[in-house]
Amino acid sequence: MIESFEGGMQSIRMNYCLPCPQPEEIMGFIPHSDAVARSHHPPEVNEMEGLQVKKDGIWPVSSLITEQTPAAYTRIGVQEFFKAFFARKLQGKSYLDDLRI
Repeated sequence: MIESFEGGMQSIRMNYCLPCPQPEEIMGFIPHSDAVARSHHPPEVNEMEGLQVKKDGIWPVSSLITEQTPAAYTRIGVQEFFKAFFARKLQGKSYLDDLRI
């Protein structure tokens, strides 16, 4: 992981959301894209440990990309991603839609 961040810009933003006193009332989050390389989700916030990412019933893991299951997105560098991500207008469309192969 260290090699992934060598020579790059680093920043940090922290948000802490207290557990809901009425968890049965929680509807969930709308789908969204985070512009982060690492995200920490303490286990006391929900029953699942860590962030769970699922799209169309598939768990996208880069080490599972093979000829039979090719990549679904274009691979780009972090600098290129952030430049394009923050230059976009909010038009109700995820930047990830532009990266789909």
